[in-house]
Amino acid sequence: MRTMTRCFHPAYRELRCCTQARSSTTFTQPKRPTLKATDSKTSFVEGREDPKLFSPEYIPPLVRPEWHRNQLKYRLERMDCLRRRNVVNIPEFYPGSILGVTVYDAYAPGNKAR
Repeated sequence: MRTMTRCFHPAYRELRCCTQARSSTTFTQPKRPTLKATDSKTSFVEGREDPKLFSPEYIPPLVRPEWHRNQLKYRLERMDCLRRRNVVNIPEFYPGSILGVTVYDAYAPGNKAR
């Protein structure tokens, strides 16, 4: 019957200790990048950057796969979205903002409910 022997060579012990030390390090979260509009003509309040930079729902993304690119379509779509955005007043809304809605209610006193 063959017995299994462990390797107690000093180099093996050192290698084993190094790998255990590397795996037990704590994770440090990277810093979040701060996106601020630099070439804006008007100044914004600090903490409220250029809204055009942070509204992907009104401006389609510029990054598309090469095999799926129709540059004229995307350019016209982007120009249209930017033009509409200049016409429509999009209010700033932040988490925690108070929003009030008044509706007509036939059974409420004064026929209004908020």
